[in-house]
Amino acid sequence: NRIPAAVSEIRAVEVLSRAQLPKFKLSVFCGDTLTFPQWLSSYEQIIERTTEDPVLRLHYLHQYTGGEPQLLVSGYLLDTTEHGYRSAMEALITEYGNCFKICKSYLDKIEAFKPISGHDSVGLKTFSRLLRACKGSMTSVKSLDQLNTDLYLQKIVSKLPVHLQSSWRERVSMLHQTNTLVNFDQLVNFIEQRAHIAND
Repeated sequence: NRIPAAVSEIRAVEVLSRAQLPKFKLSVFCGDTLTFPQWLSSYEQIIERTTEDPVLRLHYLHQYTGGEPQLLVSGYLLDTTEHGYRSAMEALITEYGNCFKICKSYLDKIEAFKPISGHDSVGLKTFSRLLRACKGSMTSVKSLDQLNTDLYLQKIVSKLPVHLQSSWRERVSMLHQTNTLVNFDQLVNFIEQRAHIAND
């Protein structure tokens, strides 16, 4: 009898602890492909775990989308069934959760990034954060592996201040001497380190 009682006490403490946690806030998704995976995960945790009612889920889906995504969801509002909700969610995932579109958005952002001047520490930090986001997405977006190619490594390096381009070439030369392949991860770490120094 003591064991079930102890388990009940633990569960009661967990429920109380959860009740005291700050409430999650769900942002409105307005069509930025790069923010969609995180937004979808938050929606599932905050809304889908709270209610199983497809009507409520669908109306929350409409409430927490804006612009083109909301227009897309609007087409399913009259279908107040589980099928209607799932169809609306699948339409969003097809439009904004496509791995190739996410990959293209990252690559477009890298290519559109203006070359960083030697004194632009803020720009270097911003570029570093973009590359870190790319790196974090590589496990789920396999097509981002192309960032490991010489073509994209050179494009990224070309955005750096001239003195950092020289430093990176020295680093590459040292890696080649040890027969180590140069990859995106090493370049990101290098840029992050230099951005940290520049903004210290």
